[in-house]
Amino acid sequence: MTNNKIGKKKEIRELWIAIALLFSISLAIGDFHYHRIDKPHLEARLKLHREIIDGSAKAPYRYRILVPFVMEGMLKILPQSISTNKRFLLSYSAYNITVVFFMLILLFTYMRLWFTIQQSLVGILFVCSTIVVAMKNHFYQPWSFLETALFTFGLLAIFKKKYFLFAVLVVLATLNRATGLFLTLAYLLISINMGVSQDNKGMPPLLNRQDFLRFLVYFMLWLTIFFGLRWILGESGSVHTIKELWILNTNPVRLLHASINIAMFLGLFWLFILLGFRCSPSYVRKTVRIVPFYILVIAIYGVWKEVRLLMVLYPIIVPLGLSFIYPKEKMAQVS
Repeated sequence: MTNNKIGKKKEIRELWIAIALLFSISLAIGDFHYHRIDKPHLEARLKLHREIIDGSAKAPYRYRILVPFVMEGMLKILPQSISTNKRFLLSYSAYNITVVFFMLILLFTYMRLWFTIQQSLVGILFVCSTIVVAMKNHFYQPWSFLETALFTFGLLAIFKKKYFLFAVLVVLATLNRATGLFLTLAYLLISINMGVSQDNKGMPPLLNRQDFLRFLVYFMLWLTIFFGLRWILGESGSVHTIKELWILNTNPVRLLHASINIAMFLGLFWLFILLGFRCSPSYVRKTVRIVPFYILVIAIYGVWKEVRLLMVLYPIIVPLGLSFIYPKEKMAQVS
């Protein structure tokens, strides 16, 4: 057997082991979610789920229809002899395990663009350790894991130049949360060329015509769905106004709570992220351009102590940290 065949066989074996580990972790996280969130908050979860289905929920929950409507379909498929509460718990438990596995597989696949299997697993296992902190301070946010998965999938689609797939992801992300906008913005910001042309005759165009036209298509998709949902489902009052959120977030006790949660979310990995920027792959550095815009929106519309909102940045911050941990590894510097 040649060395190439031996190496390939070893890599396939390692990949299957990695997949098995990720599935095992997904089961553990699903169990954690069931016992700490799903079951203790069953009545409140069922109430908000039902309000989204019948269109009476307040903004922004009213327009986050993807997961609740898929789960409503599952509730109808399950035997009606089982009580509503049990069917609700069972369906969401299955969903949590599935979507976490989907998210981890996508993150792993994305990091494998530049890192070895073992190095990528280090990043994934660190992600899993932070979910315990990220999942605090909520009782019904089933779109969070999916949002992270779709954003990761979107960055992977841009890298692979899968433009139709990316359009589909924009649609799904917008039906999941209004923050699907950040996928379209990510495409624009990643496409911007800030480097010198190869012939050294000066700067190339910041954005070529094809990329700009694609961005317009993606943005119009987002815009159509965003306002279409509001036209179909009707306008509603928000759970919190911007003013109420500002008062809530700047309360000294809650501000301290938010600071502790943010510090605990990644710990010293925050430092690795900063130190890893310069030695990270060029594509990863381009994705960092989206971070200021995302943080700004969270600062205005988010509840700061809910670090769950930072999960969507996993495909950006984890590769940065890994670039610091493994600085001497040969990685593709892809524009």
